[in-house]
Amino acid sequence: MPLSVEDVEAAASRTTIYFAEDALRHGFIEEIVTPTMPIQDIFYLTDQYLA
Repeated sequence: MPLSVEDVEAAASRTTIYFAEDALRHGFIEEIVTPTMPIQDIFYLTDQYLA
C-alpha cells in the first residue's frame, strides 16, 4: 500500500529508515536487486597478492 502525502511529509520531517522490503512495499522502489561480483575476465587484488 503506497504512503499517503501526509505519511511522506511526516517521514521527511524526521529521520526515517526504510529497509528494502519496506521501501518496496510502500512503492519507493520498484525492485530489490542483489548485486553479484563477476568471476570471469576480472582481476582482483587481494591481501595475498599485495604481500
